[in-house]
Amino acid sequence: MSIAKLFVKVFGENVFETIYTGEKHHPEDDDDEAACSAAPDTPKPMKLEDMKLPDQMVIVRNWLNERLNVMESNSSHATKTQRIDMASRLGPEHTICDIDFTSTVRISADRLSLRSQGSFNTIKANVCVYGGRWMYEVLLHSKGVMQIGWCSNKCTFNENSGVGDTKWSYGYDGSKQQIWHIATSKYGDKWQIGDIIGITIDIDDEKIEYLRNGKSMGIAFTKLERGPGISFFPAVSLGYNQGLQVNFGNTPFKYPAEGFMPLQAKPIVRLQKADILLGYLVNLSNVLAHNPACKKKEHTDGKISTKKTVYVVFATLLIEKLTQVLFDPYVIEDKLLPHIINLCSVTNETDQDSILPGTPESTLGALLSILWNYLENEEVKFLMRKLMNALLSTFTHTHIGLDYEKQKRVITILTCICNHTQTRKTYLEYKFFKKHCLALLMYIRPPEYKYMQQLVPDSIAWTEGVGGPKQKYLAQVDKITKATEAIYIMQKNLLILLLTNTDGDELAPSSRKIFISKLRRYVMDLSMEQRPFHSFFLMQSSIMHPMESTVALAFICILIDAAKTLFERELPAAQLEIKPDYFFDGTFEYQHFDRVGGVLSHLRKVHRSDISTHLGPERAHELLEEDRTMMRVGELVDPSMFLTTTNLNNIGIVGAQGPAATFTHFFNPRLNPEPNASPGNSDAESSLSELFDICVLYYYSVGHKYIVKISSVRDEIAALNEVLRETKFYREDVERKLKVLEDHASVCMNDNHSNIVADLKQKFSQRENVFAKRSIELARKQAWYRALALGKQRRMIIVWLLEKTLRTLNVKYFEKQNNCVL
Repeated sequence: MSIAKLFVKVFGENVFETIYTGEKHHPEDDDDEAACSAAPDTPKPMKLEDMKLPDQMVIVRNWLNERLNVMESNSSHATKTQRIDMASRLGPEHTICDIDFTSTVRISADRLSLRSQGSFNTIKANVCVYGGRWMYEVLLHSKGVMQIGWCSNKCTFNENSGVGDTKWSYGYDGSKQQIWHIATSKYGDKWQIGDIIGITIDIDDEKIEYLRNGKSMGIAFTKLERGPGISFFPAVSLGYNQGLQVNFGNTPFKYPAEGFMPLQAKPIVRLQKADILLGYLVNLSNVLAHNPACKKKEHTDGKISTKKTVYVVFATLLIEKLTQVLFDPYVIEDKLLPHIINLCSVTNETDQDSILPGTPESTLGALLSILWNYLENEEVKFLMRKLMNALLSTFTHTHIGLDYEKQKRVITILTCICNHTQTRKTYLEYKFFKKHCLALLMYIRPPEYKYMQQLVPDSIAWTEGVGGPKQKYLAQVDKITKATEAIYIMQKNLLILLLTNTDGDELAPSSRKIFISKLRRYVMDLSMEQRPFHSFFLMQSSIMHPMESTVALAFICILIDAAKTLFERELPAAQLEIKPDYFFDGTFEYQHFDRVGGVLSHLRKVHRSDISTHLGPERAHELLEEDRTMMRVGELVDPSMFLTTTNLNNIGIVGAQGPAATFTHFFNPRLNPEPNASPGNSDAESSLSELFDICVLYYYSVGHKYIVKISSVRDEIAALNEVLRETKFYREDVERKLKVLEDHASVCMNDNHSNIVADLKQKFSQRENVFAKRSIELARKQAWYRALALGKQRRMIIVWLLEKTLRTLNVKYFEKQNNCVL
């Protein structure tokens, strides 16, 4: 392929043909033809085939520079118009949350995600507006007490007053469905996790309006407090453990309101440049995907020019220009992500073969490889993190009814991206196990309560106490199950892809090794989060958002299901049982977890001879030395040290070496240097055994809590059923006795007696209705539990986990030489 043809494939036009067409004929020189004939011959322009590769690349570079310069000049009018429209905005170019380090609010690195650790914290943006129409959005990470809105520069807040509690501020709390401006009034919908709340202000017309998932909830405030020197800041007040993510226009709005400006200017020029450059890069990736070898050389008159050289130069030119515009989160979400989405479709090369997006033979795989090869690792990691944040935001966003199409699309895109080996390992190493990212991707959120009321109305809700059409009720349960089957299969396939065990080599570990290493540390962190001893040392948590029990159960169940599938696929002939060696030879790391029979150091000491026989004297001695080091630490601990203000990082541990030789590192395993996974692939049996062991720990730490909660709903329904049966029995018994009394009365019953009987029947009916109403609400909730949260499939998965755990204990119990250490 010639450079001219490749240029057309990548850039869509032939710049060389344009140059030569212009040089062949110049009309203005026709009049001077006679004069020129007398002049000495001028050198003719060099033909393309006679030009050296550097000269050709200079032409390409100049053409690309000119194209981008023209684009920038054409955008100058739009940029000036935007600047004029934003004239009533005061503050820095980049809009973020303005917070000092004395606040008890935890904030993300980009200063847009917030989590309150105090009773009531108020946070403002670092910009304000004094005229015009403006808006911002918040994505809810929790659904508790939060007041969101605007405040003026004259407001002061404390732990008892927040946005809307002062004269100069206006707030909305969706948990209470109220708006706040000194006094409160009823307003809006009840919000839930995953909602996107839009907050608009029209200062000129003095109006504030809120939108929930793009739908207006009406005008909230009119006649705003205005005056000289008054400007309005975006502001939020968060109750304890409440969190959200703010978007001031840092990325595209999910639901932009017509006529309202974002508080951060849209990067018009960067967006246009990035769009065209990414289009060129995708074209080049398509060429590379169809020419993976790039080995054949082209010879022209003694000059050697390879296709690979041309590809490298073109990629270098494009990446050089892209780096100037690509690292803006707005550009990443608005331009890079759509290009990647367009490449996430299976392409058929032949009738038999298909190319999976993300593999080296695909355009997406070639694009990701170009980014990894031509950008710094930290730059690509930044791009991948922002892409993941955008996809996760879409996945966790509130869905309508049982429509999970957006969630399916996100899982499909992630699967395609993770087909690329280096990107998959990077996500495992740096993203999936931070802030519950992977757990949230494995969670299927139930529909809104309003939809559940429509899906399971009172007329078909069924319990044994209330009665009702049981078959219709179970049919709705099946409807929920079928609606979630497809996305569950996609989630499971993604998880199995992340557990790939064939991509390791002599320099890098396999994806499975990274996954298991990170998962174990993640489970340890989760369990430590719930221990008061951990918070006693004021150790900074690596987990920003608390783990919901619903998310934990969903993640553990799909993990167990994936482990079960891999056992059946990779070890089909073996009976699953965990080797006892793993429990005492240091393979499994338990740290603070308790063990049956005593702590590990005690078991190693008591059964030292058995361990020495089984593992050998050298390994047994190493384990004993580790235990002695820990015992010396215990002897050093004095209760009085906890009452001092001495920095625990300055207190050394006797016998310990390296960075883990201080009390803070010792008590906080998160600070211990995380061992790097060894290069190569994992042994199938040992890796799956460790995955199974982690599943048991995960279930023990956080997974079981939600099952207890679900069982409490079942128990409450059973108690209500009993109460309803008793109420019905007593009502019927009283009515029967009154009927007998009336029939055998010697005198007719007067009006007073009739009123007493009617009042008695009414009270019985009221009592019955109260319990029936609560029972119907629980039946509606239990429909989701029956279908998915703890449906038949999940129950069978947990039974499988318990069965294999008991099998391990039972089989090894009869092996006398290992019985003592188990």
